[in-house]
Amino acid sequence: FAWNVLTSDTDGGPATASRLVLSTIVPSTGAVEHRQFPNIAFSGIARSPSGVLCLGGQLVEGSTVTTGALLIDQNDPNVEIFLPIYSSDQRAVHVGWDGEAFAVHFWGSTALEVARVSEAGQLIMQPAVFGAAAGALPDLRLSTDSVSGVSFAVSGEFVKVPWIAAHTREGKPVPGTEATGGKILPVQGELGSANSVAFTTVRGVPGGALVGWGTVGNPDAMVVMQRIDAALAPVGDAVLVKPTKQQGTDEEKDWLTIQEEGNGWWVGAGGPIFLESVRWSPAGVTVENLSSYELARSGQMIL
Repeated sequence: FAWNVLTSDTDGGPATASRLVLSTIVPSTGAVEHRQFPNIAFSGIARSPSGVLCLGGQLVEGSTVTTGALLIDQNDPNVEIFLPIYSSDQRAVHVGWDGEAFAVHFWGSTALEVARVSEAGQLIMQPAVFGAAAGALPDLRLSTDSVSGVSFAVSGEFVKVPWIAAHTREGKPVPGTEATGGKILPVQGELGSANSVAFTTVRGVPGGALVGWGTVGNPDAMVVMQRIDAALAPVGDAVLVKPTKQQGTDEEKDWLTIQEEGNGWWVGAGGPIFLESVRWSPAGVTVENLSSYELARSGQMIL
C-alpha cells in the first residue's frame, strides 16, 4: 500500500515537504518492507495484472510542481519511471486499471479529465475532459471496472441522490452524458427519508459499479447502495440500511468503503469513535459493529 508522509522543518510546525512511502507486506513472514520516494505526493494507485504499479501524484522540485504518473515494476526494483503529464498544479485524484492501460484521473475547478498510460510508462492518450464533479474534492470518489473499461466518478453533497460522471476505456464520456458532464445517479426503488447525501463511494465491478452513499439527519441517517451497469442504468433496487449508533453518542458516520466479499458486499461505515460493516448478499442485509475505540479519533488507526 502507499501513503504520504508530511515533514516539518520544526517540531510541531506546519508541513513543509511530502514524500511517498510504498509499503509491502511479505505473506510468508509478515515482514513489512518500505520504499521511500522523496518530493512525491501521491493521490491514487492501481496495479496491472503483470505487477506494474501506477501512482498518480505530484513531483516537487524546489518551486517547480509537475503532475504525472509514477510507474514501478514489482518484479524489477530497477524499473521506476516518473511520467510528466502536467507542468502545473493540476491535481491527480485517482488511478485505475481499465483492462488495457492505466486511467489517470485529474480534477480542476469542476472538470474531470482522464489520461491513459501504458505499463511501459508511455502516455498513450493526452488528458481529455470527460465530465464534471459536484461538491468539494474530498467528496469526489472514482473507480474503474477493468472488464468494461469504464471509469466512474461519484460526487455531490446535501442533495437527495449523488451525481455521476463516467467515461469509456477510450476516454469518451458515457453516451447520454456528453452535454451535461454527467447525470443524477439513477436509483431504482424508494429512498424513503434518505434525502441528504453526506459522503459517497463507488467500486467498479465486472460490467458496472456499485455506488454507495451515506445520508445525514437524525434519526434518518442511513447507507444507500445502488448497483449500475456500464451504461449507468440501475441493476436491481437500491438497498437501504440504517446503521447502528455507538451507545451514548450521536456521532455521524463520515466515511464509506465497499469491497466484494464472496457473493455479496462488505460495506464499511465509520465515524470518530466507531466502525461497522454492512454485509449485503442475496440472502439479505446484516449490520455488524466492528469496533469502537478512540484510535480513530486520534488518527492512529490504519485502514
